[in-house]
Amino acid sequence: MFYTWEGRRTLDGRTEYIDLSDHLHSFLRSGALSVDISFRTEDPGYMTLLAVYYKESLLPDFSLNLNKGRAVLTAKRSGGLKVLASAGAYCDGETHLLSFRGGTDGVRVWMDGEQVIEDDAPGPYCEYGYVGFATVGRGTMADHYANFFRGELFSLRLSEALEPLPPAEPRPGVKKLPLFARGMAGVENFRIPTLLTAGDGVVVAGADARMEAPGDNPNHICRAFRISRDSGETWSDLDISFDFGGTGRADGAAAIDGSLLYDGEEGVLYMIYNHTSAGIGSLRSVPGTGFDDLGRKRLWDEDGAEYAREADGRVVDAGGRDTGYRVDVYGRIFRGEEPCGSICHGERRVFRQLDTSFLHIIESRDNGRTWSDPRDLNPQVKAEWMKFVGAGPGTGIQLREGPHRGRLIYPVYYSSESARAYSSGAIYSDDHGRTWKRGASVNDGRIFHGAPITARDADDPMSNLGECQITELPGGRLRIFLRNPEQPRTAAAYSDDGGESWYGVAHQEALPDPECQSHVLRIRHGDRDAWLFSNPEDEHSRVRGVIKYSSDGTETWEASRLLEPGEFAYSCMAQLPDGQIGILYEGDDLTQYFAKFPVEWVLGTDSEA
Repeated sequence: MFYTWEGRRTLDGRTEYIDLSDHLHSFLRSGALSVDISFRTEDPGYMTLLAVYYKESLLPDFSLNLNKGRAVLTAKRSGGLKVLASAGAYCDGETHLLSFRGGTDGVRVWMDGEQVIEDDAPGPYCEYGYVGFATVGRGTMADHYANFFRGELFSLRLSEALEPLPPAEPRPGVKKLPLFARGMAGVENFRIPTLLTAGDGVVVAGADARMEAPGDNPNHICRAFRISRDSGETWSDLDISFDFGGTGRADGAAAIDGSLLYDGEEGVLYMIYNHTSAGIGSLRSVPGTGFDDLGRKRLWDEDGAEYAREADGRVVDAGGRDTGYRVDVYGRIFRGEEPCGSICHGERRVFRQLDTSFLHIIESRDNGRTWSDPRDLNPQVKAEWMKFVGAGPGTGIQLREGPHRGRLIYPVYYSSESARAYSSGAIYSDDHGRTWKRGASVNDGRIFHGAPITARDADDPMSNLGECQITELPGGRLRIFLRNPEQPRTAAAYSDDGGESWYGVAHQEALPDPECQSHVLRIRHGDRDAWLFSNPEDEHSRVRGVIKYSSDGTETWEASRLLEPGEFAYSCMAQLPDGQIGILYEGDDLTQYFAKFPVEWVLGTDSEA
């Protein structure tokens, strides 16, 4: 054993570190190296565990670091720096053991006995010959970049030989499944999770399928679905649906930001999403519903002459004369049976729809196995002054209590007239999804910086109340949780009339947030109702996915549990048929992970925690 230290050392992330320079003069000259470091941290930042330098230079010759909780190895090899990182994150407040083994046949890193980094390149593990500066807990540029370690160190062992690995200890935790991952079905990447338990014990998961390129619209985006009939233990093959055509960021039409809702009285599953033509996203949308006073979709030819699409798909001119063309619900143009392009993509279009955002709704009567054609909700819920309108996204709810029992409610948000701000609110249906109405927004009548504003006239981007989720409280009262840029906290407001109006908007001190979509879920826990809240609990970065528990209608959060210490962005939860909680969330590499856990895990009373 070349060097060993055991104890308990707490580093505050400021100036403290352990200097090993006097012990490690021949550190990099050895043909092999073993390192074992036991640590604990909750910090998702960039931190150095062990760094070795020829001198106090910018870049280490060899280092073991944490970045967003991931293990990162850096070593000089073949004339350059080799940087390798683990997929998982380990800034969860639990004690972990990092083990490195390097020799002439490659390098490997283990965390808690599980191999997380591997490089089989032949040759010495690090191509340098003398140690001038070696530390535990900082890098040479720590003073400038704050890459001091923040947490506790329990042991350090270094050896100039390939030592056996320390015995692995099984670690409790929540297992996760990559449900929508880059490359599945040839899709470039997936985003925006939605998860819901429908009828007959069927769990439905959905996501954006961003077909050829990442990014929001403008882009070619379809809907992706997977179904489970055993509470998330196994899932169906990936289904890609609702393709409006085109290709990539330049010429792709979008069906983005899905949100599921289940009508338990009628046994119907709904989804809403935002649809835009190629080249059009929220920022490029023009004002208008895209429909005339008769409820017909407005169309224009290449010369700017206006036409209309009748309910049966026929295209008529301004005088009501049939043109011989028809347009289907996906925007595809036909003359007789001959395809003639699309109204929503293509360089040359016989007709084009308004360059704005459309809110679509689809329904399934077999729990997500098949879906109806899309219906446009713009004539019912979008005002002519709005440019953008979109889903929560996440899920909608059906009210269980109060005077509006049975009402279907979807959280939505939409642009102001200037498009400089967004406002949140709800659309609702009292006839099981046949017709929909839009209520007032949370910004309507809100006092912002001392003056009242409305959704229409909001002009300060800091007044944004954008992506949102709604839950029902006892008695049918509603609470909406809101993404906002003004403070690094989730905002919330109340409704006493089933989402028709809102009041009491305030930032929630107990809900830190880096301006990201969150999710809230009412569940049944034993003989009472409870509420769960999920979001990235960090003021600056989309990391540290936390689940919070409330038994008093979201007024206080009496327990919380860290689910994902690393990358964590949008999320959506559902209570599964077996009583456990399922969550679909955006993790590392734009992968949508599914995890499940008992409620007791959040409370810290499960036997494995």
